[in-house]
Amino acid sequence: MASGAAHTCGLRSDATVVCWGRNVEGQSSPLTPLSTTFTQVSAGRFNTCGVRTGGTVVCWGNDGFGQLAVPSGSFTRVSVGGLHVCGVRPNQTLACWGFNSNGQTNAPTGRFSGVSAGDDHSCGVRTDGTVVCWGSNGAGQASPPWGTFTTVDSGATRSCGVRSDQQVVCWGSDLAGGATPPAGPFAAVTAGGDNACGLTSQEVVVCWGSQASLSGSPAPGPPTNVRARVVAGSATVSWTPPVDDAGSPVTGYTVTVWPGGAGCTSVAPATSCGVAGLSQSAAVRFTVTATNARGSSMPSAGTIPVVPGVCGVVPTAFSDELAIPKFAKRGASCLSERDITTNDPYNAYGAVSRAQMAAFLWRMAGSPPSPSSCGFADESFIPLFARPGACWLKAEGITTVNPTIRPGS
Repeated sequence: MASGAAHTCGLRSDATVVCWGRNVEGQSSPLTPLSTTFTQVSAGRFNTCGVRTGGTVVCWGNDGFGQLAVPSGSFTRVSVGGLHVCGVRPNQTLACWGFNSNGQTNAPTGRFSGVSAGDDHSCGVRTDGTVVCWGSNGAGQASPPWGTFTTVDSGATRSCGVRSDQQVVCWGSDLAGGATPPAGPFAAVTAGGDNACGLTSQEVVVCWGSQASLSGSPAPGPPTNVRARVVAGSATVSWTPPVDDAGSPVTGYTVTVWPGGAGCTSVAPATSCGVAGLSQSAAVRFTVTATNARGSSMPSAGTIPVVPGVCGVVPTAFSDELAIPKFAKRGASCLSERDITTNDPYNAYGAVSRAQMAAFLWRMAGSPPSPSSCGFADESFIPLFARPGACWLKAEGITTVNPTIRPGS
C-alpha cells in the first residue's frame, strides 16, 4: 500500500496496481495497461510512480515540473515526494527528478540501500547504514543524527528513521510531538505532516504527533510479551501493557483462546488472568486486547501453541530440536514455557539444571507419587519438589550422580 496526499494505491497479489481517491491530476489513473505488473508503487502529493517488473519506472499524475520525465535505465525502488521523485538504481546509485526549488533532486553520489522523497527534501540510507539528506532544511529535516539506520522516511518538515538497534529517531519540526517517537523496538516508520507512525517488531502500528491529522484508530496499542503457563486443563496468561495508550489510560484487558474464544478478563493495572476449562489434548493459543475510554486495541501477537496438561507442543525456540530425544521433547516444551530457551538444553553451562528437567518430566508423566527416596547418590542436590521427577528419571534408566544434565548423560 502507498498513500499520497489525497489518494491511495495498492499492489495486488497478481502484481497489478490499483489506485483510488483524488484524481484531478490523474494521480489515481495509471497510464499503463491494466495488465502491466509492478514490484513496487509509491504515491506522493500529486503523482504516483511504480517500478515495473522489468525494472523500468513509470509515473502518472501532475507533470508541471517534469515529475513524469523518468530517467532512462532500471530502478529497484522509487519514492514520490511533493513535486519530485527519487529512485535507487540496481548499482545502488540514486537519481532524482522533478521540482528542484531547494535542491531536493540534487542526489549525492555513493551507494545507497534506500531513498525517501519528502515535501521539498530527500533522505537516503547509504550501504554503510548512515543517512544523508538534501534539499530544504528550514526545520532541520535535512540534518540527520549520527549513527546507522536500516530505513528512513522523509515527511513534510521532518524525517524519521529506524536505527540499527530498532529504535526510531526523528529530526526536524516537532509540531504536536511529531518528532518525539515512543521507545521501540520498531521494524519500519513513516513520517507524515504533523504526525508519524511506526510498525513495531510485534507487527503493531503506533502513531505519535497531532491527533487531529492522525488517520489511525485512537484506541490503545495491543499488549506485548504475551505468555501462557499451563497446567492440567487451565492456563495463566500474562502480558506487558501497550507501548501507546493513545492518551487515555488502559482500564482492562481481555484474553481470547484460539480456537474456542472463551478466555478471561482483568481490570488494569493487573496484567494476568486465569483461563479454566481447557482441553488437555488440543493445542491452543492466546491473544490479549487492551481497552480504554476510546475503545479496544487490535489483538496482541499470539502465544506459541500449548496443550494444557502436557506442557504444550514442541517449541521452535530450540535450534537443536533434532538432538532432543523423543521422550524429552515435551519436557523441552515445558522449559520453553518458563522462558528457558538455551540452544542446547543439555549444556552443563546453560540454563537447564537437572532439577528443572526432572520437574518438567515429572509433570509430563502425570505427577507420580512422591517417595522420600529414589536411591540417587546426590539426592541432597535435588529439591523436594523435583524428587518425584527424579524417581521417574531413574525408572527410565537415568541414574547419573552428576546434578547437572550433560550431553551423553
